[in-house]
Amino acid sequence: MTDIAYWKTFLAVYAFCWGAIWGSFLNVVIWRLPRGKSLSHPPSHCPVCSTPIRPWDNVPIFAWLIWLRGKCRACGTSIPVRYPAIELLTGILGLALWLHVSADTLAVQPLQVIAIPFFFHFFFMTALVSITFIDLDMGIIPNRLTTPCTVAMASSCRRIRSCPAPGTPDGLPGRAG
Repeated sequence: MTDIAYWKTFLAVYAFCWGAIWGSFLNVVIWRLPRGKSLSHPPSHCPVCSTPIRPWDNVPIFAWLIWLRGKCRACGTSIPVRYPAIELLTGILGLALWLHVSADTLAVQPLQVIAIPFFFHFFFMTALVSITFIDLDMGIIPNRLTTPCTVAMASSCRRIRSCPAPGTPDGLPGRAG
C-alpha cells in the first residue's frame, strides 16, 4: 500500500469513528436539550435504574451490539436501537463528508487545508442531525441549535469557501479560471 493510499484509508476510518463518537454525544443532545436538561451533568446513565454508564459501555455502536446486546448492564432494560442507529448514521455521514471534502485533493493539498472545510461542514451536519431527531420527537426546532448555526454561517460566509466542484478552479458554478 502506498503512503497516499494508507493515509486515505486511515483518514476515512478516522472520519467514520469521529462521526460515530459525535453521534454518541448527539444522542445526549437529542434527549436532553429539548427537555431543558444539562448536556454535561449527570453523566450518561440508564433512564430506568439511573446506574452510570461505564466508559467501555459507551463505545459507539460496538458496546450496544457486542457488550451490552441492547440491554442495560445493571437492570437489563432494553436500550432502544435508535442510539446505535444515530451513532452509525453520524459515522456514515462523517465518512461521506470526508470523502466529499478530500475527494482527490489529499495528494496535492496539505491536510489542514482539507480539514478546515471538513470540520466546518461537520459542525452543521451534526446540528442538522440533532435538529432532525428533536423535531421528529418533539415537533420543535430549538433556538439553542439554530441560533449558533445561523451566527456561524453568517460570520463565515466570506471566510470559508466550500469545496471546489471538480473542473472549476474556485468552486463557483459558471465561472471559469
